[in-house]
Amino acid sequence: MIRPIAPTDYRDRPAWAAYDAAVSAWEASPEGMAEIAEYKARRQAAYDAAVPVAIEALLREREHGLPARAIDRVLAGNLVETPALTEVRGANDLLVLAGSAGTGKTIAAVAWIHAHVAAPALWHDIGERDRNPCVRFKGHVPTWISASQLARVSHYDQAAVDRIAKAPRLVVDDLFSEYVDAKGFFSSLLDEIIDARYSGLRPTIITTNLDAAGFVARYGQRIADRVRESGRFFNCGNVSLRRRTAT
Repeated sequence: MIRPIAPTDYRDRPAWAAYDAAVSAWEASPEGMAEIAEYKARRQAAYDAAVPVAIEALLREREHGLPARAIDRVLAGNLVETPALTEVRGANDLLVLAGSAGTGKTIAAVAWIHAHVAAPALWHDIGERDRNPCVRFKGHVPTWISASQLARVSHYDQAAVDRIAKAPRLVVDDLFSEYVDAKGFFSSLLDEIIDARYSGLRPTIITTNLDAAGFVARYGQRIADRVRESGRFFNCGNVSLRRRTAT
């Protein structure tokens, strides 16, 4: 059965009524069902191929601030299964990844964000009649901020503080690299953010080169207690993967 051809005169109502009936019959025919199935499969394949491209573009948007080198590693796949990478899988609380430089903390944090934005549930489904389906992300991209950037956020700029504190997911990278003022403004800001995220049950990852004792010494017992109450402090070790790769 051949697919019907639409009338050329849009005012010819009888012709259009006959056409609609013919289309319904064609759709129910073996030929029609086969063509429709082939069309949907082709459209789905095109959509599936476009999603990874859209995910990469999303991660690389400058406004999100993710480190390009770490994105390259994560998107390339075949990551070394580090303790940090194992720990972030399914992380849904406050997780502090601590350890020496080169232990894969930042890579693991980017992988955590990638796993979130790549979830199929966060992408719009193909519309039933979309000929060229648009790949659209319907979630919220997690916020990434380095500790040095966070230190430049004014404690009095409540809108900026709220954007960080209330982000659906947050990574604070390289805590300990920031300038700590003598008056304790940074520690107060960090405490406010951790407290807000704890109260809102918002997943958070912090990476740092400090061990537990160093973390307490630098940021105080109050912040350390909040981390302990609302999440976990995970030691990634002190074996640098960078040195291992170089040798």
